[in-house]
Amino acid sequence: MQHAGERTRPPTAVKPSLDQHRIAVMPFDHFSPDTSDEYFAGSLTVELNSCLAKISGREVIARSSAERARESKRSVPAIGLVLGVETLREGSITKAGEQ
Repeated sequence: MQHAGERTRPPTAVKPSLDQHRIAVMPFDHFSPDTSDEYFAGSLTVELNSCLAKISGREVIARSSAERARESKRSVPAIGLVLGVETLREGSITKAGEQ
């Protein structure tokens, strides 16, 4: 109960809970005009998701959810909050010649 002349405290911000056992792999960027590199970058993302999903006690966020979050143009910390993950992996590929 508040008495006359007494100030109330502003509500404290509640920090969202981020699960240390959850990880999101963002779609890999590719820096090449060759459209086949886009397919390769997507394949790497899928492979990394598959490998991480095999780790006991680790939950991997669905690729489609990570793609939607990335398309939102939010910052990396904001995407982590939206997906509820403490670990968010980004990456890119660059083609050098035929490699």
